[in-house]
Amino acid sequence: MSEQNEAKFNAVIFGAGEAGCAAYELLQGQFHIQAFVDNDAAKHGSELQGIQIIGPEDIRSTGVDKILIASEYSEQIEAQLKSMGLEQDIEVLSSRYLKAVDFSTPEVREKAIQALLALCAILNKTNIRYYVDAGTLLGIVRDGDLIPWDDDLDIALHADDLTELEMQLPHVLEAMQEAIGAQYSVNTHMNNTAFGAVAEGAVRSLKLLPVDLSSGMPMIDVFVKYIDGDNMDYCLASRGIRMPAIHFSSHDELLFRQQIIKLPYDHKAYLKTHYGDWQTPKPDWSLSELDNSTLF
Repeated sequence: MSEQNEAKFNAVIFGAGEAGCAAYELLQGQFHIQAFVDNDAAKHGSELQGIQIIGPEDIRSTGVDKILIASEYSEQIEAQLKSMGLEQDIEVLSSRYLKAVDFSTPEVREKAIQALLALCAILNKTNIRYYVDAGTLLGIVRDGDLIPWDDDLDIALHADDLTELEMQLPHVLEAMQEAIGAQYSVNTHMNNTAFGAVAEGAVRSLKLLPVDLSSGMPMIDVFVKYIDGDNMDYCLASRGIRMPAIHFSSHDELLFRQQIIKLPYDHKAYLKTHYGDWQTPKPDWSLSELDNSTLF
């Protein structure tokens, strides 16, 4: 994105949620943001950051030059806008524009590492099958650190161990608080669309949230992986993702900061299947680049 060439543009941000707010904070100096756009009619007519929220059908009346998509549902929204025949330039914002906080500062990154080490130490004492996943795995394996433009921690859980983890969650959260001095709560996310081995209504993830949002502690996503034969399936809100089940047949171990953490079995092959060229840092990477996902 060229700041000099695009500073003159008037724009709307499609996505009136946390991602939209984060995008606004980063881009308000480059664009004149005239409105937020959202498909949720309940938001229309209200304001976000002091700016009106409108529906997609009202974009034409704004006279803007550009539509900036700030949402996990970027592919669906882009298709929606094109089907409406809108002539504005449409840009899907990369993940780094959608995060209110990230690990770019050493202090925040260190807090996240301590949270990760505490959680892994607790899980290592159980029979719960887990591994470090997604961007957290990528950063630790490639860089020996968390990715500076990442904003949360990622853990994967074998679906057959979900009940065991739920039973142990009070102990897990108490132990984390003792280890790092931060209290966490848990939100459970259910799957809205059946995908492979993941049934509609199944638990797709648990999100551990710091009770004190000003603490600088990270959110922790626990993805629940469902295995059926050779396939290992899991879901985000916007898509289902399939990986070879062999990566959860066992686990690799890595000594990180003098502590053992668990990785997917054959973790470099896992990273290649998931990201392709995982060894090249991509600050502008987005979910749309995944080749092994199915949009809902």
